[in-house]
Amino acid sequence: MKKILTCTAVILLSVPTLTLAGSPDEPGAFGRDRAAGVQALGGKVWGEMAAERAGTNGEQNQEYKTGAGGDPNPESDEGGGNDAE
Repeated sequence: MKKILTCTAVILLSVPTLTLAGSPDEPGAFGRDRAAGVQALGGKVWGEMAAERAGTNGEQNQEYKTGAGGDPNPESDEGGGNDAE
């Protein structure tokens, strides 16, 4: 019973936090662009690039996502989805 109450409390407390984050201006931009890049370059070339990016891959992905409008943006979100700025 104690575990159920604890889990319920955690879920209820996390909902307002998730709502405040806002929606990205360009949802799916990173995944869409990544898929297009893999398609254009081919799997072998992409695999070679991935090996070179091994140490900084996460940082490079985050920078790209931020630059392409994929980060949550509460300033442009009026609560109804992906509102333009």
